[in-house]
Amino acid sequence: MEETLSLAEHSHYSTSSTHSAHGGPEPTLSTEVDDPSHPLYHHRRIVTDFDYGDILGEGSYSTVLIGRDKRSGKQYAIKRLDKAHIVKNNKVKYVMIERDALSRMNHPGIVKLYWTYKDNRSLYFVLDMARNGELYTYIRRLAPFDFETTRFYAAEILLAIEHIHERGVIHRDIKPENILLDDAMHIKITDFGSAKIIDETDADDSSADDAAAARSFVGTAEYVSPELLKSDPVSKEADMWAFGCVIYQMLSGKSPFKAPTDYLIFQKIKNLEYTMPDDFPQTAKDIIQRLLTADPQQRLGSQALGGIQAIKDHPFFDGVDWENIFTSTAPPLKERLEEEAKKHPAVSPKFDFDQANEDEDEDVWFSKHNTAHNDPFRDRSPVTTQIHNSPAVEPMLSASENDPTSNRSSFMNHGVQAEGSAKVDSQASGASSESVPERLGLHPAWIPHLYPNESVIKAGRVTRRRGFISKKRNLVLTNRPRLLYLDQGTEKEKFDGHLRCEIPWTSKLLSELKGKATFCIHTPEKTYTFEDRKHAQEWVNTINSMLVDAFGVAA
Repeated sequence: MEETLSLAEHSHYSTSSTHSAHGGPEPTLSTEVDDPSHPLYHHRRIVTDFDYGDILGEGSYSTVLIGRDKRSGKQYAIKRLDKAHIVKNNKVKYVMIERDALSRMNHPGIVKLYWTYKDNRSLYFVLDMARNGELYTYIRRLAPFDFETTRFYAAEILLAIEHIHERGVIHRDIKPENILLDDAMHIKITDFGSAKIIDETDADDSSADDAAAARSFVGTAEYVSPELLKSDPVSKEADMWAFGCVIYQMLSGKSPFKAPTDYLIFQKIKNLEYTMPDDFPQTAKDIIQRLLTADPQQRLGSQALGGIQAIKDHPFFDGVDWENIFTSTAPPLKERLEEEAKKHPAVSPKFDFDQANEDEDEDVWFSKHNTAHNDPFRDRSPVTTQIHNSPAVEPMLSASENDPTSNRSSFMNHGVQAEGSAKVDSQASGASSESVPERLGLHPAWIPHLYPNESVIKAGRVTRRRGFISKKRNLVLTNRPRLLYLDQGTEKEKFDGHLRCEIPWTSKLLSELKGKATFCIHTPEKTYTFEDRKHAQEWVNTINSMLVDAFGVAA
């Protein structure tokens, strides 16, 4: 079926397609409003209507920029999406869902979509500007919040979720990173790319594809509801679960389900394994326990228990002025953050390659600096967790799982046996100063970069391409899973080359075929391009299959 991509203002859109040089259909974007005879023609926006400023954020296929409307002088956040990447990676559906979901919203607690337009390469969403960043930043630096601050922001989030549900949408990715703060420090929920529109009445709504989508893995591990992990259809109650996680995080400074890997997070969620701090107010404990209920029908906020009104009526929200909260004065979080920044200046862990020696190859940089302390891809935020073994978890633990420098990845049962005690304490708050080979410990002699009991799923010699530069390298995928990127080494079969870096295995990893012989591995920080004339497709299939096992289905 020919795939088309359409974006338009005011729901006036149509699609067309041309044919590429290869003879197949090439998606294009056209809208009725682009026709000068259309009554909305003079209200449309085009690329040249805006001046573009600093980058606010970047994703795998989008960039958010500051944009100034030349007509009014007003500033917006403009989300620019790469059309070729969207089409090639089958993201058309999610872009359309985000547009359609946003176009339904009209609430002070939700970012507003003003216009959409396009050029030959990109699609553009013109959105509300939220100058004070993510709620997550304030939680990370200032939490635990006091009770009144937590209740204030919880109330605003709840009102926004109520509006989202009333408009026939499930957000499915409620988390502090997707809750922005405007000039007055009131919340604005953003990022509807994982949303589900639930009130469609057309025939497709009951199709197998739609049923599968309702069960598809979306969201972020620490906020995923138990029903999703069981592959049950996801309903509005999933947002109530995430809402409970956010309240907990504001009061404690960490999410209730914290573990070194996503797999172990999922096990904790399925087992309702979390600890309620003693200093939580009793009303906070009660509402969190009622929201973090495994059965969605018994979850506070479910239709069976009175909907969102039942949450509003909970004693936790006593004294909230629901009618005027978005026009009231917000807690002084910004001032507190400024005071905290003066006392404890934040140091960014990310490495800026532009600051490195311009003549130095990034691979050489990694070979000189690739230690647990300096690795720019490692999550060095403090994590302390206690994992209780169960029949489901035990086979997934390895002897080196309590290694504080191990990547945040999902362990998979490929013959890895548990060798620890009934309880494994994992502390990820520190970082070792040892070099990578030193900290890996004992290993099979034929490949000097494996953990004990770690085995190779796929390995081979590839060509690493960076612009006009190409170098022979070795790529190794293990059952842990880990992606190791090595020097060429002495022999093709031995894989004993120097370890350049470990490509971070996270839910944001993306493997993509670029041609018959070329494939890319995308991470949030950078993209690695490799050439393998015989096995490019096999690399992509194997990596993506393991990503699904690690992050995309219930264990």
